[in-house]
Amino acid sequence: MGAFSVNPNGKADDISELSKFIDLVIAHLLDRASQRENVSHKAHQIYQNPKDDNHLLHESLPEYISGKKLIPSEVFVLIGYSTSNDRFKWYEENKKYIFRMDGNTGSLELNNDVVNAKYLLLRKKGEAHASDLYQIKSKGLKVFSRSYLDTLNYPPSKNPKEYYLAIEIEKASDIEFENVSWDFKELETYKKILEDVTNKYSRAGLPFTVSLTDLMKTKMRKE
Repeated sequence: MGAFSVNPNGKADDISELSKFIDLVIAHLLDRASQRENVSHKAHQIYQNPKDDNHLLHESLPEYISGKKLIPSEVFVLIGYSTSNDRFKWYEENKKYIFRMDGNTGSLELNNDVVNAKYLLLRKKGEAHASDLYQIKSKGLKVFSRSYLDTLNYPPSKNPKEYYLAIEIEKASDIEFENVSWDFKELETYKKILEDVTNKYSRAGLPFTVSLTDLMKTKMRKE
């Protein structure tokens, strides 16, 4: 059987080794955490939804992010908003971005895409395009109190909250993102926000997520 020879010579050594081998094969087949099981599950996820021939991405992208292969459809980008130059300067100097944390419109809605986002794109008040892209360096969201933010000289809000969510960021330095801006108004998620949120002040700064694939389709060269 395979590489194992079984001869009728009265010796049980070969039978014993063959039995061990078969036991290992069975154990592997029953192992739901095996590499084979992982590959099978991943392949099923990829092929269960056929790829539309029109859903193409020809833009250059980094090959890896944080040492892992970058798959643009599985990498999510948080789209944030800076209400003032003072806020933007604070984000840059402190390498942190702050989200509101409450149940009101305009607060960050925690979901899988948000928690696993790898990039942050900052929109600025009064600007039609966004060009400030950051890699998210923190492993998760952190909770900051208002009093703690005061010690960091965070520009105060008109309607301050007791707690905020924060992520640590670093300017994206990949050559593929140099001299680039994004027309975020063409993103379907952004268009849906404009339709669903009637209060123009709430929807202006509403954070949302998109895949890197969708974001790169709105890429523009900086003039």
